[in-house]
Amino acid sequence: MGMGKKENETFLAKCLYKTLCELDIPFSVKDISAVTGIQHSKISSREKNDLNINKSSVTIINKEDLLERACVKLELDYKTYTLIKETVDNKNNGFNPSTVISAYIYIFCKKNKVKISLKKISDVTGISCMSIQRFIKKNDLSSRT
Repeated sequence: MGMGKKENETFLAKCLYKTLCELDIPFSVKDISAVTGIQHSKISSREKNDLNINKSSVTIINKEDLLERACVKLELDYKTYTLIKETVDNKNNGFNPSTVISAYIYIFCKKNKVKISLKKISDVTGISCMSIQRFIKKNDLSSRT
């Protein structure tokens, strides 16, 4: 008995995610979900019939890779990327890495009068404006120099 169309699509999304992880290409489950239309809970779920597609339960995505990708999409140059990267606090604070880099990009742009809105950063990173603002407030980033 073969898989139906939806099961095939879900399986392919899981394969895509696994392959990108193995190649160290920084795509999150959320990114794959946005491209494929498959719910991220289905892509990251572990089921017996997954042919060991998710051997490890957690894949860590490097914040620097996410930051670089976001900076490219926002048309920020390498120098700006480097300056933002130097400010990013790399300790594990319990927030989504995309939320963290979104906040640091926004704070950098605000302090250096780079005209990129919070909404545009939100659209590029897929993180809500509210989540970015919550991170900034919780970590008191707006007062840092």
